[in-house]
Amino acid sequence: MSIDCDKEANHTVKFVYLLRLFCTYSFFIAILLSILACKANQHSDPPKLLVGTASSLEYLLEDLVADFESENDVEVILVIGSSGSLAQQISAGAPLDVFVSANRSMSSRIKKSALLNNEIHTFAYGQLALVSNLNFKAGTTWETAIADKRIEYISIPNPELAPYGTKALEVLRGAVNYNELAKRIVFSSNVASSLEFVKSGNAQAGFISLSQFYSELTNDLSIWEIKKCTQAELEQTILINNLSSYPALAQSFVDYVMSDASSKIIESFGYTKETNKSKELDNCGQN
Repeated sequence: MSIDCDKEANHTVKFVYLLRLFCTYSFFIAILLSILACKANQHSDPPKLLVGTASSLEYLLEDLVADFESENDVEVILVIGSSGSLAQQISAGAPLDVFVSANRSMSSRIKKSALLNNEIHTFAYGQLALVSNLNFKAGTTWETAIADKRIEYISIPNPELAPYGTKALEVLRGAVNYNELAKRIVFSSNVASSLEFVKSGNAQAGFISLSQFYSELTNDLSIWEIKKCTQAELEQTILINNLSSYPALAQSFVDYVMSDASSKIIESFGYTKETNKSKELDNCGQN
């Protein structure tokens, strides 16, 4: 049975009064239930924070996000891509709340666009690495390995989009036989695809982030940590989009990443919290 509260019954005044009273209370009860239901939905559906991150940082960010979510009522969604492609997306108005880049220059480029005017934070320093699907004798250096005649193709992340690609080219240009090595270079979109080139056999060697080794993605591959002029330059940075839908929440995430609470996770992926800028580095980009 349904009761239309806008239509009076043709009975006694008392009945009409009771009917109106019933409808009034029913209306307020319905409003109260709606409010409670809305609050319940808000509680069960936490806000979603969109974090754009360089592909080299994907696995580190997954662990950081899991730790952050365990202490906060929020869902963090990672948007993965090269630092350059994410920068382009943000410039085009992509609604990312936070931008995590593998190089300060990418963050600076976005900041100049006036979309990201917040402070750029450096939370770690990355390291370049070389991998190969070929077998080498123990003690073989990466310089010797990269010159091996068995290597037909060397995969490098696109230097226009990926900081690790820029650094890889700097290192190779410092090699004595760069002109010969340049003929073997093939470009991939980011460090993840550079590694995939090697794992699939489409390239015999490739430059990646050392963090991918700590993610156990390089099992069965030969790997070399390249210390030549990479520390202090591959700054891993984080900043907030001025157009963020949740600026306070975005700030909380940035504060967490920059805090000591995240240090153990960051260092477990091969990143360092301190720079080697004070140390004398090899010359890069010198022929």
